[in-house]
Amino acid sequence: MSEKALTTARKRRLRWEYLQRHGDPVRHLRDPRRRWVAGLALVGLAISGYLFYIAMTGSKVVGCGGDGVISCDHVLTTRWSSVLGIPVSLPAMAIYGFISSACIALPHVRPMARRELTQATTLASVAAMLAAFWFVGLQIFAIGHYCLYCLAAHACSIALGITMLYHGRHSRMQMARLGGLAFVAAAGLIVTQYFQPAPITYTIDEAPVEMGMEIAPADDTQSNSDADVFSAPDVFSAPDVFSAPDVFLPPPEPAIETPGSDTASPVFEAPVTEAPESAAPVTQTPQADSPIFEAPLSRFEFIDPSKGGSPFNWLAGIHPVVGLASQNRAEDGTRIIPVNKSSRSLKIDQWMLYGNEGAEFVVPIIFDYTCSHCQKTFAAVQAARQNGADLAVLALPIPLHRSCNSSSSVRDAKHADRCMVAKVSVAAWLLDREGFGKMHEWIIKETRSSDEIISELKRLYPPEKVDEILASSTPQDYVNKHVFLYREAGAGTVPKLSFPRATLVGEITDPASLMRIVREKAGS
Repeated sequence: MSEKALTTARKRRLRWEYLQRHGDPVRHLRDPRRRWVAGLALVGLAISGYLFYIAMTGSKVVGCGGDGVISCDHVLTTRWSSVLGIPVSLPAMAIYGFISSACIALPHVRPMARRELTQATTLASVAAMLAAFWFVGLQIFAIGHYCLYCLAAHACSIALGITMLYHGRHSRMQMARLGGLAFVAAAGLIVTQYFQPAPITYTIDEAPVEMGMEIAPADDTQSNSDADVFSAPDVFSAPDVFSAPDVFLPPPEPAIETPGSDTASPVFEAPVTEAPESAAPVTQTPQADSPIFEAPLSRFEFIDPSKGGSPFNWLAGIHPVVGLASQNRAEDGTRIIPVNKSSRSLKIDQWMLYGNEGAEFVVPIIFDYTCSHCQKTFAAVQAARQNGADLAVLALPIPLHRSCNSSSSVRDAKHADRCMVAKVSVAAWLLDREGFGKMHEWIIKETRSSDEIISELKRLYPPEKVDEILASSTPQDYVNKHVFLYREAGAGTVPKLSFPRATLVGEITDPASLMRIVREKAGS
């Protein structure tokens, strides 16, 4: 072998030994590989920048703001969407920005600096890849919802990490060192997120105070019809519940009626239903305060708003309204509470009450029984009550599905059962109002199907009674009313906790924070 060939072989061997120790920063990321990495980083930067804008402005996510499994709004409002109070999209922007800048600058730096720049790029890419695995796992196993923009950004991170690991021309020693540093960085993110205090996952929408508005002092002798008393313009009445036998009223209109159109009649009357055909005839017309028939385990009595008053002796108190005493009443003497920033009022004896009959605070909540945010919020309500809070809730369940709620964007057939779940929950209240609290806690504890709830109702009550109420139009009338209030409140995210001058939108899980807001917004 010639001297020249020996010299070339010796140089190649020395070069191979050098690469094993130090890698090759000079050959790393040459075209088109460098352009591929730079392109991935720029795409990730654009997506992260958009998500950061959404987090800062509270805007709706384009094309991914539904309330189904694919819901960016849901994912971006969980505790995992931030670290130390900072949206995770901000550090993601920094990482993608550094990688893209490094790829652009790599050919223009001195050879001695390329090694450090290449190693830093690899470290950032591998750390982003490990963080992406963490966030994808959270969406699958913890959140149960998916953000398409987030998944696209995570795909960029994973592609970057794989590219830098397999095409970075690093030695085994460098690979071990860079991988270990990336693992420490990702582990630090995970530990910080796991132990950080839960972030605020709700917003409070305050009603504007009109110029010249006067808040009247508490006066039990005045009614809400007085002109100088701050009150809701309309009393939103519930549908009549099984009109008494021998009293046949007109059937309801199929469309939901818009309240407040008739200034002469401020009370928005709900559609009324005919007496069920199965009801036994009576020879004497019952009085307004007499029972129609006996329900299992409790007396099932009926409301006839046209006759005034209420037959129920378990009515809860009403929470204080701004400028009024807690004994806020309609003209017929029925206690009422405001809803949707006092745009309407609800007669408390006509709606689904969960809580103690003498509660100081009664808060209307619009929610879906299958919504995880709603389930967590009601868990906080239950915990607050167990801790001694004098709190009750007017439950206004709605179905988040397009087939029965035109304000919902969910069309997936597998979620269509939400319509029946809302209807069956109303039937559970009609069956046993005094025992509704335990049934409500059972339904809201976890996502249950309508068949499962009906089976439980038929286990507790005579099946014919359950079938009778479900066959009537009353449960659906209530659901239609709830949907109307949901639409009037702006639709969108649930749950919605309604106060006289504000609406809390979103999940709240801390009982102490919940009661602080209730006292501030409902009792001020």
